[in-house]
Amino acid sequence: DKLKGVSNRIHQLSPEVANQIAAGEVIERPANAVKELVENALDAGARRIQIDIEEGGKKLIRVRDDGHGMNAGDAVLSLQRHATSKISGADDLWRVRTLGFRGEALPSLAAVSHLEIKTREEGSESGTQLVVEAGTVLDLSEVGCAPGTEISVRGLFFNTPARFKFLKSDAAEAARISEMIGHLALAYPSVSFILKHNGNEQQRVEANGDAFNALVAVLGRDNARQMLPISTSEEFENIRVTGFAGRPQLTRANRNNQLFFVNGRVIKSRALQHAFGAAYEGLIHGRDRFPLGVVFLQVAPGAVDVNVHPTKSEVRFAREGEAHHALRVAIRDTLVGAQLAPSWGFAANEPTDGGFYGPFGRNAPPERRVEEPSSPAMPPAPYRFTPNYSNFSQPISPEPTEDERERFSRHLEEIRTGARPNYEPQLFSQPEEPPKLKLRPLAQITQNSYMLCEGDDGLYIVNQHRAHERILADNAIAAAKLKAVESQRLVIPFTVEIGARAIAAVEENGKLLGDLGFEVETFGGNSLLVRAVPVLVARGDYERAFGDLLDELVSGHAGRDLEERRNSLLTMLACKNAIKAGDYLPMEAMQRLVDDLAEVQNPSICPHGQPILIKISTYELHKKFEREYAMR
Repeated sequence: DKLKGVSNRIHQLSPEVANQIAAGEVIERPANAVKELVENALDAGARRIQIDIEEGGKKLIRVRDDGHGMNAGDAVLSLQRHATSKISGADDLWRVRTLGFRGEALPSLAAVSHLEIKTREEGSESGTQLVVEAGTVLDLSEVGCAPGTEISVRGLFFNTPARFKFLKSDAAEAARISEMIGHLALAYPSVSFILKHNGNEQQRVEANGDAFNALVAVLGRDNARQMLPISTSEEFENIRVTGFAGRPQLTRANRNNQLFFVNGRVIKSRALQHAFGAAYEGLIHGRDRFPLGVVFLQVAPGAVDVNVHPTKSEVRFAREGEAHHALRVAIRDTLVGAQLAPSWGFAANEPTDGGFYGPFGRNAPPERRVEEPSSPAMPPAPYRFTPNYSNFSQPISPEPTEDERERFSRHLEEIRTGARPNYEPQLFSQPEEPPKLKLRPLAQITQNSYMLCEGDDGLYIVNQHRAHERILADNAIAAAKLKAVESQRLVIPFTVEIGARAIAAVEENGKLLGDLGFEVETFGGNSLLVRAVPVLVARGDYERAFGDLLDELVSGHAGRDLEERRNSLLTMLACKNAIKAGDYLPMEAMQRLVDDLAEVQNPSICPHGQPILIKISTYELHKKFEREYAMR
């Protein structure tokens, strides 16, 4: 009675709106829809799965499998939220051995599409057909169909235009679907996967149970040949590590080609990424290079929680440190066995628990110990000069000249009498532009990583790679504003095997690649033929530079604006073609490098925001050597 007549601001959402909200958490784009349907097919024991899509999955998604199918009652119940055959109680969440378990995929899809299900159990005389629109069942009937299940999704997000608006091009969405199918094909080599886009076969993986055949079909033959089967003699409790690790020379500019599977489920894990990279410690040149890997971890179900993310793309290990240690040791043992790395010789009692970032993890810094001196301390020096620098402190800004003082007095007087306004931008003389950097190289130091140079006001330590990168990037960007980047045709064009997303990125950015000096054409399947490269990289490792460029386009890290993307990619190419740490430079080359550096607008910072040079002023040198008289 007390609530009568009270207007509430909080109200219950309708089931339709609630279902659309829930669908948005599970189904973000067509690739998510295909993933959920294909995972259901795998859980149903399918050995052959065919996926047909139209317009990148926006118009149609059809997944057909030869699994065990459903009867009419199960087909209707599968559309109810949290109805599933995978688990029956809360305790089963710790014993999940299937890819799906929440019962959210079909209800979520049905809420935002026109859904049709055809399914038949093995041994049944007829099948069942369900027609659903926006979560409402419109028709339930018997139908003749093959054993298994066929689910068609039409007009995805037809009733949520805001979600549809954020989808990318048909080619980009189709590429994401193809990439996802490739990941599942790696985890299930005994299953045949066929993907068709607009009626044309785009991908076929029939590995016949051989994991290496699946690797060839997904990553390409050239990459697969440089992958090593993971093999380790060490056994770990609750964890088994298998898969393939790339040779140290097979690297990319990002971690997109490091794939991790836990109990057949592809996941993202910073801990596993770190463990994988740590196994290659000392074997890969450059901090911006990452090895390739396809790693499968079989973990006891009770030791991993898969119910931590709406799309099930993340897991939580009960003992993360143990998983980190197992992966790191397995990869290192593989490299040692291939005579590509020295053995580490882990201590038998080394702790492996406490979490990846825990105090007992492998990344905890070693305890620092102070050794007691073995010999008596040196006697005090008979004389020590302690200079007093108080008389030599310099003002922050120079004292005004007599002329400037007089002008300032006249200015104040004119303001008092009203002869002029109280603002005059040219009251004092404008500061002079800083003088250009003038350096004289002395030598290369630290294993030819830096140049030691002398300037008018002290010593300079110059990072030779960053200096050259700044010069090349500024010159390339300035030249690109005036005309197209100059390219050089190759006497022998080279081919590149890439994934579906990279193919789509090349198709979408064809003009940009041409502006950058690359001449590229498709060469059948997932291969490209490169006929010309920019002069900027023509004398360097242009194949690797092109691969890194594709990684940037696929990852989308190159920015959105066309000019911004062009500048970002030109900077990346400059970085790949710049002098490297460790390269020997004769004296004339060092002089030419510092002279060119002095001409750029910002000789102190590289394009990535890192320092190029460090200055040790003459004043600091005198101060360190306690030369008081020299500082007067």
